[in-house]
Amino acid sequence: MRNTVAFALSIFLFIPAILSAQTLNRVDSVKVDQANIWGVLAEANEHMGLTVSRGNIIYFQYINEAMQRVGDPVAVISENDGLPKIVDHKTVFWKGAYYVSFSSAGDKQLYLVKLNAQGQRVGDIVTVWDQDTRPSNEPGKPTNDMILITTPDVLYVGHFQPANQHYIHGFDADINRVSDPFLTDGSLPHNNVGGGLYVNEKIHLFTGSMFGGESDLIVTEWDKDFQPAAQEPRTLIDSENGNANWFATGVAHDEQTGYWYVGYQHLYEGEVLDEEHVDLAVFDRCFNLIYREHVTAQRNFRPHLLIKGNYLYMTYDQAGGGVFMHKYDLLEEGFGSTECGDDGKGGGQNDVPIQLDNNSFAESAEEGTAVGKFFIEGATEDITYTLVAGEGDTHNSMFSISADELLTAAVFNYEDLHELSIRVKATAGDQSAEKQFDIIVENVIEHSLSITGTLAFASTEVGESSSLSITLTHTGEDDGLEISNITVPDGFSVNKTSATLNVEEEVTIEVTFSPTEAKTYSGNLEITSSAGSQQLAVSGTGEMVLGLETEPEWARTLELYPQPATEMVNLKLGANNGAYIQEVRLLNALGEPLVQQAINNQKATSLNMAEQPSGVYVVWISTNLGLIKKRLLKQ
Repeated sequence: MRNTVAFALSIFLFIPAILSAQTLNRVDSVKVDQANIWGVLAEANEHMGLTVSRGNIIYFQYINEAMQRVGDPVAVISENDGLPKIVDHKTVFWKGAYYVSFSSAGDKQLYLVKLNAQGQRVGDIVTVWDQDTRPSNEPGKPTNDMILITTPDVLYVGHFQPANQHYIHGFDADINRVSDPFLTDGSLPHNNVGGGLYVNEKIHLFTGSMFGGESDLIVTEWDKDFQPAAQEPRTLIDSENGNANWFATGVAHDEQTGYWYVGYQHLYEGEVLDEEHVDLAVFDRCFNLIYREHVTAQRNFRPHLLIKGNYLYMTYDQAGGGVFMHKYDLLEEGFGSTECGDDGKGGGQNDVPIQLDNNSFAESAEEGTAVGKFFIEGATEDITYTLVAGEGDTHNSMFSISADELLTAAVFNYEDLHELSIRVKATAGDQSAEKQFDIIVENVIEHSLSITGTLAFASTEVGESSSLSITLTHTGEDDGLEISNITVPDGFSVNKTSATLNVEEEVTIEVTFSPTEAKTYSGNLEITSSAGSQQLAVSGTGEMVLGLETEPEWARTLELYPQPATEMVNLKLGANNGAYIQEVRLLNALGEPLVQQAINNQKATSLNMAEQPSGVYVVWISTNLGLIKKRLLKQ
């Protein structure tokens, strides 16, 4: 059974990338005529095998690296097989042969067929699944959008088990079953259509997180027996505002760089199913997104990828327009991470490995202030950084980039604006990547402390005290002014040394002057606070008061003799007034203390003046009824 048709390749003008950062260089594009859907690439020894389907026929055709057909197409499945219309198919090259799985209209039957290296069918068509033979009450397992993944020992054919699993069938190289069908583990939920590769002893299945307009592009990891090899799916590209990223039918892995190339369908917010377009994304070995391109306009579907030589080949089909094929230069290593975290996770649109070593600066900083420097860890070539339009570019105009340094281009006030967003593109040779950065304006705490009042004390008698008050008011913009310490010079004291003030709040500080000598006291009251260090002059005079005119009656009974003194001075209180001596002090005329004696409630005592020079002295006699001051003259 061999049937040939006109099967031509023609060059066409390709649609330019929507994103500004086109890092994958597309070197050629062709259209496969007389092919409706599912152009699937698989590699043989020398050329690529391309399968396409029309109606109920699947054709196999060799394609060389120049994207030219080699030989005639072979009808793998023909009308003579009596099968219903074919809706989907996938092809892999494994153990020296091609394997093609395909499903029928109505998503009821799933088949598998083996081809030799020349694309000729070997053996019978195997029925993988037939929904019509299943019990009527069994949950449906649609056969469209199948997956086809090979490990060293098993060819896995999977089809969808709504809502978030696949039904898996295992076959050997002769398409004999090697295990009973089973469901993928529900702990790693995934959508119905995807592509997978066995790399580094793991099956990597790229799918959507759900069915619908908010699907994330994800990858789940499984061991060679298709059992979970990871705790949870990795999100590669988030759904934003109702965008869908799903149907990752095309997957290729570059062993040289470790990069993953993923072709998938993207649906903008507000669009409906069958309005998708094809996207192409590149992830590093840690699944950080380093490139993304919108390849087509609407109503283009089912991308498939193959790396051969130094090129990436991509096919997809257009609704009613045939199958298209592109050829790209592979990305050189440079933008991808070379070391992954302990969990190996990356992913997400903001995980491009461009980094900024600092993303904040203080408000009111002058224009041209350096914020931080951009870099890519491990990059070996010169990188150019520029501000570009795109998601997150809201405040691009307020910044500039000089070499690798981000600079302010405005003066910022935290109260007006403090959360900023810019978009930056890094370019090195043919590679580039874009990333959104959040920039933070730091609030400079604006505390201001005003002092009301003066601390010029009037003359105060030695041994007495006088007080003045000052008011401290927070006149800044931010609450929480901290007064941490208040100090005064000797002879003065304060009632409070710390406080916390909100805006316009005030605190009263009482300062007390307590002279111990007859002299002038001066210095500064110093306030340490979050508003800074401030000072206020403080002064006062200690005065020795010698007048005794105001002594009470009981004090007048005190006898101080001899007067003038020579060596010993006697002190004696009247016998009947209830006063007793507790302490005696001798001061010179300047109020400086010379002698201090404690007395245990006596009526009389004496004071030795032998060592004191001639002059005028003051004697303080402290009693249980009060203080008595007497002038004393020594010859």
